[in-house]
Amino acid sequence: MLGLPEADLGPWRDAIKQAVGSNGQLVAALIPELEGIVGPQPAVPELPAQDAQNRFQMVFRRFLGVFAKKEHPLALFLDDLQWLDTATLKLIEHLVSHAETRHLLLIGAYRNNEVDPCHPLMLTLDSIRKTQAKVSEILLAPSASMTSAGSSPMRCTASPHARDRSPGWCTRKPREPVLLHPVPHHAGRGTAGGVRRAHRGVALDVQRIEGKGFTDNVVELMIAKLKRLPGPTSRR
Repeated sequence: MLGLPEADLGPWRDAIKQAVGSNGQLVAALIPELEGIVGPQPAVPELPAQDAQNRFQMVFRRFLGVFAKKEHPLALFLDDLQWLDTATLKLIEHLVSHAETRHLLLIGAYRNNEVDPCHPLMLTLDSIRKTQAKVSEILLAPSASMTSAGSSPMRCTASPHARDRSPGWCTRKPREPVLLHPVPHHAGRGTAGGVRRAHRGVALDVQRIEGKGFTDNVVELMIAKLKRLPGPTSRR
């Protein structure tokens, strides 16, 4: 929105100001760039904890309602729901169960091996199911997704032959697709790669691949990717 010409930005600015009223600072505290659209926001008065929470939920709901319209629905993705604090879970429940945000699609991901029926996330989902909100769940099977992630960059099918040659090594690595995906991609580059042709498919040279030092850390992976960027690009 900050890149829109003034003629296009004006209606959005007016809609946001009308939605948040004198409580714009509550949203600007989370999204500082908002002040680049609506200008500096005045401080809001202090309220007791429960009243402050109710006020924030109302203001944030109205703010999202500006964008979540029938003519332009809004989708939000939230990762690692299992780590959310209670206040955020209550906000999510409020948003997805309120008529003002019925054109909001909230996509959340969580690790089901880190929650139990008494986990706050599970309790929140149970509460949401009792409302008018539509809830759908997709369970990802780790072994299938890892085999697919390991096979598709090499253009081999997730056949028993692919599983026989790779999963023993894959399962020793973290169960994070973002960490596993670069392995076949980079291992197969050039003659020094760890991928070779084999009967009815390809085979991984595990020792050779592990010698390339693929990281188990997401931050290290991203730093390595940034270092591979051209100089002018990385300086931006």
